[in-house]
Amino acid sequence: MRLRTQLGLFFTVMAGIILALGMLAVGGGTRVVNIFRESLDDMEKVSQVRSLQVLLARQKGSLDAYFLVGDSTELERFEELSTLVLSRLNQIQAASPADEDIQRLMPRYDDVLKSAQNVIGLYRVSKDRAFNKATDDLLPKVRRFFDDVNQTEARIAAEVKNAQTRVKEMVFLGKRLVLGGGLLGACVGFLFALFTFRSLTKSLRALQQGTAAFGSGQWDYRIDLPVQNELGELARSFNEMASNIKHLETQTVHMHRMSAVGQLAGGVAHEINNPLTGVLGQAQLLLEKLPSDDPRRAHLEKIERAAVRCKAIVRSLLDFSRQKEAQFTAMDINEVLEATLEFCEADLQSNHITVLKNFSATVPKITGSSSQLQQVFLNIITNAIQAMPKGGTLSVAAKPTRFTVGPSPDAPAVEGIEISFTDTGVGVETDHLRHIFEPFFTTKEIGKGTGLGLSVSLGIVKNHGGDIRAESRGKGAGSVFSVLLPLVSMAPSSARSDSSPLPVPVGGERARFGPGADTRY
Repeated sequence: MRLRTQLGLFFTVMAGIILALGMLAVGGGTRVVNIFRESLDDMEKVSQVRSLQVLLARQKGSLDAYFLVGDSTELERFEELSTLVLSRLNQIQAASPADEDIQRLMPRYDDVLKSAQNVIGLYRVSKDRAFNKATDDLLPKVRRFFDDVNQTEARIAAEVKNAQTRVKEMVFLGKRLVLGGGLLGACVGFLFALFTFRSLTKSLRALQQGTAAFGSGQWDYRIDLPVQNELGELARSFNEMASNIKHLETQTVHMHRMSAVGQLAGGVAHEINNPLTGVLGQAQLLLEKLPSDDPRRAHLEKIERAAVRCKAIVRSLLDFSRQKEAQFTAMDINEVLEATLEFCEADLQSNHITVLKNFSATVPKITGSSSQLQQVFLNIITNAIQAMPKGGTLSVAAKPTRFTVGPSPDAPAVEGIEISFTDTGVGVETDHLRHIFEPFFTTKEIGKGTGLGLSVSLGIVKNHGGDIRAESRGKGAGSVFSVLLPLVSMAPSSARSDSSPLPVPVGGERARFGPGADTRY
């Protein structure tokens, strides 16, 4: 799992825990507040009912005193208390409109008050009848009313006590939930930290061992880090870097060997050139001495042509192997192409490759380094030869064109020429097209390619202000490499006039140009 995903998951879990605790706190707090508010209302009811009980007890005492001593002051007090009781009952009913027990108290009290007024009226006429009426009617109603009030007070008091108990339970439960959530968050954080620490420690240790191995030159060492995260990607990058460095080391050794071979080839070419000069000179002297109708002239002319051909090949080899400073001068690109194909003639013949040339006669001259461009063309032709191991056709064309340099579509178009090399070889895979110009990228076997040819060629063409574009016709259908060169190249500051001639084609004749010109090897 990627580190970013781990962190995201950790923060999501922690946020979920915090959100759940927050929702519980808000919901529980709201519930506690509501219960507490209901408890306060019930306590207010209890207080009002208890004050009603006190008023009723005082009212009953005043009525009893009036009946015992007949004091009119007690009767007046009874009337006043009756008014207070009615007022208190109205308050209690208004505070609890949904409480049926409280709503029934008023009618019952009115009934008790009516019975009391009747007893008081009889008391003024006959005390005996009043006492009998009070005993039979008033006292039972008073007891029932007092029982109702007492039951209501006990019920509301029990509700208050129950509410207080619920508040305590919810507060206790909230504490437990908060504590549990905190412990859960701490456990999640600890497990995440432990897992991440172990993963990072193991990965960093593997990376440290790998870098130490790479530092000691063990390029075959591989960092075994299968984790699918950023550190795993870093380990794979290190492994790829080691592979590239090992490959670079192999290619460097190969390049040194090639350099030594090039030096040896230059020396051998010098040694061959001297005997060839003697052979050519002797053949020409003999031709001058023989009459024109002598049958031996045909053999001497063959010797002369072969010697000239060998000298041209040797001179081309010497020019190409000689490391000269870049010298930009006006040139005919068709002549450069002819000289390059002449240089590759032996390889083309031995691989049974037919060369079709389509050099436009209207191709203008350009400024550039003929030796460097010959190196570019030679590299592309060599790749085409290697792509056609069983023979095939290589089409080389040159024509005027306009093109833009760089990926920007808004770049201005420049006048130039296009040299295309089309082969019928194995082609280039689509996935490889984007990499073929990268240094040391090659699909060839070890010893058959360094992966530097196209990279160096692209650098040369870029230095001329141009570009190389590759196109694959599909696997097994061949490929096309197009070299785009501007008419005027930006020569390096150290450039000097290059007056050295290009290698003369075989036989001392220039090949014909145009759509119909072709050469088959």
